[in-house]
Amino acid sequence: YIALVDQAWAAMDEKKPEEGDRFVQESQTLRRDYELAWLYKFERAFDRAQEERSSDNRLALFQIAAEVAAIWPDQDWPEKLRGEALATDGRYSEALTAFERARDRDPDDPRTWVQIGACQMTLGRNDEAFESLQQALRRSPSLPTANARLALLSFERGDFVRATQLNEVARRLAPGVALTHYVHARLLVRKGDYEAALVPFT
Repeated sequence: YIALVDQAWAAMDEKKPEEGDRFVQESQTLRRDYELAWLYKFERAFDRAQEERSSDNRLALFQIAAEVAAIWPDQDWPEKLRGEALATDGRYSEALTAFERARDRDPDDPRTWVQIGACQMTLGRNDEAFESLQQALRRSPSLPTANARLALLSFERGDFVRATQLNEVARRLAPGVALTHYVHARLLVRKGDYEAALVPFT
């Protein structure tokens, strides 16, 4: 069952998701409680929900999250899946509650703190988000998403030196993250370098 799931992820990387779906289905007939099989199914459902925001695709995403929670009721990652599903559906208050439950089960996971901070930012609770993202950096100082989001909040607080430092870390570690280019452009605009500020968006 493990090899089948490995083949499924390889098929996804090769842009053959239907083939990967078959491998996971075979794997789950052999063993139902293999975490990576469920993570594959969730990622596939998440991609479909992003591509086509239909009620069927949304329902499929929530069903997978519910099945995972039923198998692993006391672990943190099912709550994170539920939070991601809720956030994708625009239900950020509920998503925040799910991520907070995940944090309570594993307070040392920096990515959970970032997910909490992201929800808080969306809800306009920026002071709380600032603290959540600092908690993430205390656990993983080089985490790009934490650096990028904290850079944006620092910029909005008027702390441009810190915003620049944090954003440069994020840009170096994850140059493909769109938020880092957005923050970089805003910093350039503040300096009056409007021509350079257009580059991240071209």
